[in-house]
Amino acid sequence: MKRVTSCRPLRVSLRVLMTMLVSATLIGCGEHEAGHARPVVVIGWDGATWDILDPLLAQGRLPVLQGLLARGTGGVLESTPLYVSPPAWVSLYSGKNPGKTGIFHFGSRRDDLPRLGDLAAGDVQTSRLWDIMSSQGRRCAIVNVPLTYPAAPLNGIAIADEFSPCILSQHRLIQVAEWDTLPAPGTPGRARVMLNDSPADLTVDVFRKPPWMTLRHARSGTLMAGPELSHLEWSPWFGVTVGEEEGWARVRLQSLSASRAVLWLSPVYRKIERFPEPIAYPSAWAETLRVRYGQFLPFVRWHWEPALEHLAWFGKMCRDVHAKERWDLFSCVFLTPDHMQHLYGDGEETVQILEELDRLTGEVLAEAPEDALVLVVSDHGFARFSRRVDVNRWLADLGVVRFGPDGAVLPESSLAWSTMWSIYVNERLLDAPARERLIQRLLDAAPEAVDPDNGRPLGLKLTRREDIYVGPFLHDAPHLVVTTAGEGYIPEFWDYKSGDSVRVLCRDTTRHTAWDHAIDGIIVAAGPGIAPQRARFRCSVYDIVPTVLAWAGLPLARDMDGRVVAELWPTGQTPAVTWCDTYDSPREPSATTGAATSLEDRLRSLGYIRGEH
Repeated sequence: MKRVTSCRPLRVSLRVLMTMLVSATLIGCGEHEAGHARPVVVIGWDGATWDILDPLLAQGRLPVLQGLLARGTGGVLESTPLYVSPPAWVSLYSGKNPGKTGIFHFGSRRDDLPRLGDLAAGDVQTSRLWDIMSSQGRRCAIVNVPLTYPAAPLNGIAIADEFSPCILSQHRLIQVAEWDTLPAPGTPGRARVMLNDSPADLTVDVFRKPPWMTLRHARSGTLMAGPELSHLEWSPWFGVTVGEEEGWARVRLQSLSASRAVLWLSPVYRKIERFPEPIAYPSAWAETLRVRYGQFLPFVRWHWEPALEHLAWFGKMCRDVHAKERWDLFSCVFLTPDHMQHLYGDGEETVQILEELDRLTGEVLAEAPEDALVLVVSDHGFARFSRRVDVNRWLADLGVVRFGPDGAVLPESSLAWSTMWSIYVNERLLDAPARERLIQRLLDAAPEAVDPDNGRPLGLKLTRREDIYVGPFLHDAPHLVVTTAGEGYIPEFWDYKSGDSVRVLCRDTTRHTAWDHAIDGIIVAAGPGIAPQRARFRCSVYDIVPTVLAWAGLPLARDMDGRVVAELWPTGQTPAVTWCDTYDSPREPSATTGAATSLEDRLRSLGYIRGEH
């Protein structure tokens, strides 16, 4: 194997790159000329799992994916130890474990306690695939890849992920109770309501023609409208005022009676006259998005009808970008499977979404060159669970966690607490020897945990961060990662706060909580030279970047944690590999540049907080 000493890219703008006629010689990789590039298409299906896809493939309901498997191969793609989207996608596109990327879950630590806030592109502490290929003179297009807002310069086009600040506020449940006056057609009524857990006064009007019920907030004047009687149907888009800003939203009536009404409010999207330039690169694409597609990402998470609308919109954008030119790398991520599976599992709603996603994947691939390597990947998988485990209840039984009167965890006064499938030890209250003693105590106690309702072992497994992560950002990781090996059991994910005053160690899942993340995702590969095979192989999210670089004729960096997936090619035909030291430039960890939305609101929009169901 040929060794190249360095691949450290010049940090220059696209304008400079184009005027300098970038060549690999300029960056220490002169053997690989851009003219020899072989194209790669990477399509992400967030949360896709063979557990749901296999029955659909057997029924012929996913013809595009079936076609890729027929001329290629499929395997199991193992996720990061905390198998949630931010760390998994960042590791998939960097080839590095979270200890080297700085992304462990949905937030970052601000001080000794984890002040978990929004993440953005600036929080990723390493180069990703498009950075690497752009630095080598390759043309790249990326659409909706997580943690790409604000869109940074590259040799091509970038449209940032849908967690950009186009969302004015996140969705929430509106519970209307204690009618002062029962509303009748054309007669305003007064109601006491709960917006999530906060009380508010609304004026309620019910109209028969057209059939809408409107709610107006007494102080802010915020207007919310929804179907009067059409259960589970979303209203058309309507204007909403949040503070001083105007936006667009939808509502859906959950239930309506003489004493109570429950509605679901979608995310409120900003009323955008022009998109903020960081939403896309080059900046002209921000205006293109507005002109061609109108409202940016006008969809409602967690409900399949508007999710279909979103997929159609998103698929059109991907096709347009992909058709613009022949890209050396085209990559897009569809987040919808994850959203649907959380709420509907393997139900018909999810099936319809997957059928539409399969069709749109085919349309995107229709724009791909015939000689492209095609990869369909997921960041993690999904599985069905029957029981949820409140890890903080277990910690409280050990005398470690303190709760407030509403059942919320009190981190500042707790020795340790759990959130996001992790356990944090309070470094303010415990010195290093005391922390080590507590960690060892928890490790020893975990195997003994049992379900109090049936005596079955929970299979509670705790793993030290030092045993699963390596890199300069190890100190930002949670002290312990939590998983369960007990059949049917899964730890609560978002348990930093709770609205339940009574906490139990185990509880049954419901239709809307039975399916959740699992470590095994999917990989489907097809293209010239890919060996068709029936047996599924196993690889890691860390292996995608090394595999793509080898296929593209670019050096692998020695600081990557993955390997080239040799199982994709016949024996002896794996692409030749060359090496360099790194593609990263030295830099200090950067502060988050995310929007000022609270993490709780962000996770509520993603469905990880669903106490209202």
